[in-house]
Amino acid sequence: MFVIYKNSKVYYKRKGKSPMPILFLHGWGGSTKSFEFLSIDGDILIDFPPFGKSQEPKSEYSLDDYVKIVLLVLKTEKVEKVNIVAHSFGGRVAIELASKYDIVNKMLLTSSAGLKLKFCVKKYLRQIRYKNIKKKVQKGTLDKSVLDSFGSKDYKSLSPIMKKTFVKIVNYYQNDMLKNIKCDTLLVWGRYDKETPLYMAKTLKRHIKNSELIVYPSGHFCYLENSFAFGQIINNFLRKEI
Repeated sequence: MFVIYKNSKVYYKRKGKSPMPILFLHGWGGSTKSFEFLSIDGDILIDFPPFGKSQEPKSEYSLDDYVKIVLLVLKTEKVEKVNIVAHSFGGRVAIELASKYDIVNKMLLTSSAGLKLKFCVKKYLRQIRYKNIKKKVQKGTLDKSVLDSFGSKDYKSLSPIMKKTFVKIVNYYQNDMLKNIKCDTLLVWGRYDKETPLYMAKTLKRHIKNSELIVYPSGHFCYLENSFAFGQIINNFLRKEI
């Protein structure tokens, strides 16, 4: 099924109905398939643009655009309240929804992004080097291809529009809105996560009032590395009331 947002088609998947569906929000580069194996009839899965079957946006998006896409899907499906399972980038959207809208019953965040990284000297020096090289490129003293060595794999694979979207999103921090989250929240994290380190989970635990933390000896995709246990957590935390 599709909804139209800003003249672009956004794909979502839902089969059947449920009194309290789980809304699965995948990470950057993922799709509805990321959580499909954990979903049941009535749950809702969305392909965040430009991934999966969704079209690439015609202009750069902010995080708020992805939030509005979710709200549009829920309105289309006539759903007023959901439980949320969100990974990485999907966690950014979930935090925004839970802190600003009265639609989230319970929330499970796994390796969620959205918080400001701790200061890193190595990263700071790399940023300074990038700025210096960029100035030389702009002056014409260095070839533009020199800049290709900078940026993550996620960034390098994107179109120009999505690169602008990516930069806008990763530089948007949600630390200050955690105190506004009132729903019961479960944090499931990998102890060896390098993308969203464990200290981020502890920050979320400290600032989200009704929250608990579960840690596994795994990395950024702990929900895949511990798929059976993660499925049991979903059943016990989110489905037992249905």
